Amino acid sequence: MHHSFMKRLIDGDNTAFEELFRQFYYPMRAYACRFVRSIAVAEDIVQEVFAQLWATHEQISEIRSIKAWLFTAVHHQAINYLKHKSVEDNYLRNVSTNDAIEQLHQYAAVDNDALLSQETTQLIKDAVNMLPEQTKRIFLLSRKYHLKNKEIAEFLDISIKTVEKHITVALHFLREKIGQ
Repeated sequence: MHHSFMKRLIDGDNTAFEELFRQFYYPMRAYACRFVRSIAVAEDIVQEVFAQLWATHEQISEIRSIKAWLFTAVHHQAINYLKHKSVEDNYLRNVSTNDAIEQLHQYAAVDNDALLSQETTQLIKDAVNMLPEQTKRIFLLSRKYHLKNKEIAEFLDISIKTVEKHITVALHFLREKIGQ
């Protein structure tokens, strides 16, 4: 990459980023695919890498080779994805629905007398399934697997504040759907 192009990147020049994106998007996607075996996931990874580069464009001068940085970042993201996926699969593979429902009764402030009610059980199941995918995942990791917010944040590679927000949203939604 010649000096003037690097300067444009450092300055946050959109067209420079577009050129970079056009040049490396498909090779990076193909590279990510070798690890994650999913075009959709590979595309997410590549988008994430470009977003990271954009967010830190002032530090680009510290990068020796943009191409090497991009492919290293894709590799790192792909490995992280596989690591999280394998842990998550282990967590979620054997979810006993009854255990999960029992937990949800407890945390959704449902009267214990209602535990016997099939109708309530179905209501909770339906409500949990209506949660957005990431919110449901975070809620179950917190309530079913008793992971601390910090552990969930590390596990899903998100901030603790984001974890707290999802749990708050889930509890609010479940209370609303199921009633006090």
